[in-house]
Amino acid sequence: MHAYLLYTLLLSLYISTSIAGAQREAERAGGEDGAGPLYIVPILWHGPNNQITTIKEAISLAHLLTSGDRRRGQAGSRRVVVAIPDLQEHKFSDGGARFMFASELFDLAALTAAGVDHVPLAQLRGLVETGAGGAGSEAGSEAGQGRGKGRRRQQQIREQQGKRRLQWEAGQGQGQGQGQRERQRRRAQREQEDEQEQEEEEEAEEQQEREADQAEPEDGGVVWDGRLDAVLFFRDTEFPPVQSMLDDMGVGLQAPGRGKTTWLRSPVSVTRGCSSTQVAELRSMLRPYRFVAMLSYDDFALQTHKLAGTLLSDCGADLCCEAYKTRSPLFHKSELIYGLAEDFVGKAIGKGKPFIAAHIRPMPDPCVVLWQSPNENLDPKQLEDTCRTDFMYYRFVPNLQSLMQQHPAARTVFIMTHPLIRPRVFRMLQAGGISPVFIDMAQFNASVTAAEAGSSSSSSSSSSAGGSSSRSSRAPMRTSMSNSLLAMVEEAVAATATVFLGSGESSMTGMIVQERLARGMAPESTYFMSPHPNCTVTPCALRDYYTRRAERLARQGTLKAMQP
Repeated sequence: MHAYLLYTLLLSLYISTSIAGAQREAERAGGEDGAGPLYIVPILWHGPNNQITTIKEAISLAHLLTSGDRRRGQAGSRRVVVAIPDLQEHKFSDGGARFMFASELFDLAALTAAGVDHVPLAQLRGLVETGAGGAGSEAGSEAGQGRGKGRRRQQQIREQQGKRRLQWEAGQGQGQGQGQRERQRRRAQREQEDEQEQEEEEEAEEQQEREADQAEPEDGGVVWDGRLDAVLFFRDTEFPPVQSMLDDMGVGLQAPGRGKTTWLRSPVSVTRGCSSTQVAELRSMLRPYRFVAMLSYDDFALQTHKLAGTLLSDCGADLCCEAYKTRSPLFHKSELIYGLAEDFVGKAIGKGKPFIAAHIRPMPDPCVVLWQSPNENLDPKQLEDTCRTDFMYYRFVPNLQSLMQQHPAARTVFIMTHPLIRPRVFRMLQAGGISPVFIDMAQFNASVTAAEAGSSSSSSSSSSAGGSSSRSSRAPMRTSMSNSLLAMVEEAVAATATVFLGSGESSMTGMIVQERLARGMAPESTYFMSPHPNCTVTPCALRDYYTRRAERLARQGTLKAMQP
């Protein structure tokens, strides 16, 4: 009888502990009703501009998940927070080994002002900075270790209790005396009460750790151990190496194991559509989860990386298209980046003077290698075999000459291209009577150094005068000098140009075009190189691409054949 009672008591304790653990896991996921915030973590692809597009898609997704509730006037709808990661340098240009800090590159205050719920991913992880492994990283690691120790201790207690139960039952079978059995029963009861008290204390400590870890970002606590609850994907093709991509992000993220409840095919996508019914289905699908990775590149809405993205599209009933159209412009470059761009323009072109900017990027990467050839002229057959954009070799200079004739006041031409092919590009331009300007790395380094020195001087003068510092007053840049950072400043220069000519397939051109539109530049001031027969001399106008694309879609009813 005593054995049965003790066994029942231990079984009840085990069940209650299991239920409590399940409840804690439910709380971690936001609860059955999804009351906790949902964090969207964009998985970054190769190349800074592709990474920026992915972040823009995540911002658009977050808007999509909350806007329906707002339109219906529902109170207390679930918060959706975008975790903003730091960028990685371009692997082709810089090796991709270092990080570029989002707080320096982008105007995150503009996101806040526009009501975009966001948090730096490194802060969400409790890290000092991406890839740092500093004090914050140790704090996050210790918190995770503390939770692990608590779980291991509970398991040990259950195992010890099970062993004592077996020993006690064995003693019963050996015909022990009644007094000895009674003493053993009381001893076991005391030990069980002591262990239960210890377990409750450890559970309370673990709960306190969890509450500190899961504090909202504005509370400044370590929020998350990096384990993703689910991966949300948008295409029915073979997955890229997701865990490797997460590792490259430098904050210790861990993908969940493959499964129907952890790898979720989004009901909305560029191929499936994005109606209000599908958005509601997606919202319901994500309700049980709290930390969800977004695996998307050009899958959320049609051609988000290319030219204007969806900013010039007639979205109709496509809510994903509309979300990107209205929300992606909020994620734009910082005053720091534009300040460096203005410094270059003032020195090399002249403040307030009109100028033309052009970006030429042969595609794909082997085509860049071909353009490095020391031969004066490239072989047409090699161009055709190696490059998707062989037409650029023949149309780049005539297109620029045409724009210069249309805009005679814009006498300066600013050129953006990969440093490896700059010699060939300059020879081509000079043969066409064009003397371009560009930013070289030495000039860029000097500009950054001067800005930091001016910042220090401005801050000191302001402090001694009792006033506030100027716009340039800031700490030295944490982001290292690189071709990738230089490209960010080049994009800012091009975004302010009177006229811009770009490479239609390039995500860098797409970033510039979308930044220009976000700044209020007229679409009519933007052009792109194209194989279209109408664009041999005069380049294609930006709007022409969307007019022709709409005609193709209406005629073919397909998303394929989206070339200019």
